[in-house]
Amino acid sequence: MARRDLVCGRFLRVHDLTKRSEGSSAAAEPPRLGWVYVRHDALAPPYDEKAARRRLRGALVAIRCKKSGRTIHRRIAFRAILKKPGDGTPGEIGLDWDSWIALTDADPALEDRDLDLEIRRSRAPLAWLGVGHPDPTVHAAAVLGVVALSLGVLSLGLAAVPLLAG
Repeated sequence: MARRDLVCGRFLRVHDLTKRSEGSSAAAEPPRLGWVYVRHDALAPPYDEKAARRRLRGALVAIRCKKSGRTIHRRIAFRAILKKPGDGTPGEIGLDWDSWIALTDADPALEDRDLDLEIRRSRAPLAWLGVGHPDPTVHAAAVLGVVALSLGVLSLGLAAVPLLAG
């Protein structure tokens, strides 16, 4: 595990985040768009302490698949019912289907298999702006915000030209 990695290992996608028991009729809870769920004790130090995990929840992380080389950015949360990766056994990760397809690069051979994943804090500026968000509403709002900001800076620049020339 590299020094910056929060979690590293083999993971299998989980479709349902509810705790199930025999005869339970609880409704399924799929992972939310834009979020990744891992087990809290699968984190590397110093994030294995409770105070550090509380600060980390909701932070933007980069998830990289070693096999496909693809990286996606999601917000991190923790679920105690998920399994952590162990010696030879894959852990469980809660990801929506679109995120899993993006990680596997739409390779049908990888869709239902466990993947070697690295999860680390994100440093991508466009992901922080929301441009890479999987939810179409957030994505559209972020793109429109970036366009509006660019046009505002352009108009200020064009308004300053006559002042500087005169």
